[in-house]
Amino acid sequence: MKFPTSLADLNQLASLLKSFKDDHPGYVFALFCTCGATGCYLMSRHFGKRLVERAFHRRLEPLRRRVQQNRRSLFAMLLSLRLFPMSPNWFLNMASPLLGVPLLHFFPSVFLGLMPYNFITVEAGCMLSSLTSVSDLFSTGTMLKLTVLSGLVAAFVLLKRRYASPETLRQSEYSDGLLNGKGL
Repeated sequence: MKFPTSLADLNQLASLLKSFKDDHPGYVFALFCTCGATGCYLMSRHFGKRLVERAFHRRLEPLRRRVQQNRRSLFAMLLSLRLFPMSPNWFLNMASPLLGVPLLHFFPSVFLGLMPYNFITVEAGCMLSSLTSVSDLFSTGTMLKLTVLSGLVAAFVLLKRRYASPETLRQSEYSDGLLNGKGL
């Protein structure tokens, strides 16, 4: 396997990955959905505590307070952070074990919360693997799919704002703070 540098390489890689997926669907599903985040969680918990604490001490404290405040609804808080498209997932993966987030809350929040992102990634991969020329990127079908996908994300954000509870809105504001460097 090598990084594709041409359309022919991309199609060849897509065929190879498709045959692996067809032969080993369980492995592909497990690896794609959660193993990366859970592996990061476990490495941080067992090997990286001091490094993460030292490198991100200032960023951990506000998140630590938020986790403590939301102990009763920890799963909902974690899920909302995962669903928010701009949350720093890499940081949540490393920080969660240091903040006392149990793996039984962490794993399903990643699994469910990253489904929209995983869908977009798979859809993009499917589009790329079916390209025969660069102009296919701008086909009517591709543009329609991207428009519908963008509309769904926008509708989700608007509905979330309209029907969110005050607690959810505070969590969303906290996520915004994470993005703007206020919380991190």
